[in-house]
Amino acid sequence: VGPNKIMWATDYPHPDGFFPGAPEMVRKQLEGTSSATKRQVLAEGAKSFYGLN
Repeated sequence: VGPNKIMWATDYPHPDGFFPGAPEMVRKQLEGTSSATKRQVLAEGAKSFYGLN
């Protein structure tokens, strides 16, 4: 599994989700990774999965 197979989401509005702290949580989890990895996890994975441009 690589960053191209990971898709991040807040899971909002589910009560057991991490919102509103989700953005800070993912920032900490991705700390130390490259810009390309961050972009892949936060945007490109979902775009690819859903066939978006």
